[in-house]
Amino acid sequence: MTSTTHLSNRLLASLTPEDFELLRPHLRLEKLVRGTVLVEGGAEIEQIYFPVDGIISLVVRLETGATVEVAMIGSDGVFGAFSALDGRISLNTAIVQIDGNAMVLDTANLRAAAAKSEHFRALLMRHEQVIFAQAL
Repeated sequence: MTSTTHLSNRLLASLTPEDFELLRPHLRLEKLVRGTVLVEGGAEIEQIYFPVDGIISLVVRLETGATVEVAMIGSDGVFGAFSALDGRISLNTAIVQIDGNAMVLDTANLRAAAAKSEHFRALLMRHEQVIFAQAL
């Protein structure tokens, strides 16, 4: 990871140096390919995605088989933060909508950082509240 890649994700860029340092050793840059399912609804979240560019769509699959997009996550947010707050199961299916890149880390590393920093944990909570409101 280059020293400035994380700055392209506004949530990561907003972290204090101390909070970012809790994540930095565990972050890796991965390509997001359109159509890739990052996690199915009802499955355990294993990785956290901070999009640098591109878009992750959160969709709900209806009983009819159709899908409805309920939220989008871009370079201003994170997918999977709920897992750091003890919600280990994804409520939505996450699909890459637009190609790009993301800073990725394992869920356990995000949980550890959230456990060490009240400020970081509060930021994740506010972000998840925004995603929830977008989905309503």
